[in-house]
Amino acid sequence: MRSRIGEGSVFTLSLPIVHPRADANGAPGVDGTSHAPGRVAALKRPRTALSDTTVTVLVVDDSKANRDFLVQLLEPHYGVLVAADGRKAVEMAELERPDIILMDLSLPVLDGWEAIRRIKAIAALRSIPIVVVTAHVTQPDREQASAAGCDEFLAKPLDEAMLFSVLHRHLGNP
Repeated sequence: MRSRIGEGSVFTLSLPIVHPRADANGAPGVDGTSHAPGRVAALKRPRTALSDTTVTVLVVDDSKANRDFLVQLLEPHYGVLVAADGRKAVEMAELERPDIILMDLSLPVLDGWEAIRRIKAIAALRSIPIVVVTAHVTQPDREQASAAGCDEFLAKPLDEAMLFSVLHRHLGNP
């Protein structure tokens, strides 16, 4: 706020741009329904006459801003699921069987490395590609993620062209 006597005041209001369905912590979705606390909002693109299947991406990140960004980026092309911690990621993978998983490594409850190990330990989920999307970019971080079972590694800040290249390599065209 800036104010001068006899001249008036200037107020600045900053509002975050948040995708209304990207919250994995129980906030209402676009349809006005609320997801119970601890549940993960599942967002699937509606089926169309051109496609009877939806390619689904599970986005796992504890940062709401990062989830929002990825949902906005991916939703025009894919069905999107979101999880805010590693345990929910494992649960969502078992329940929804996404086509690919984008996994942060620094996660609460269960870190990304362990979530990857647990997902890859389940025979029915082993073939799901897991792409690590993280700020942990040292060579030991990459090696540890690879040893856990990740299929690709992308560094934050995320290069959108690289992300879509990786998605195309694993999923084909959206």
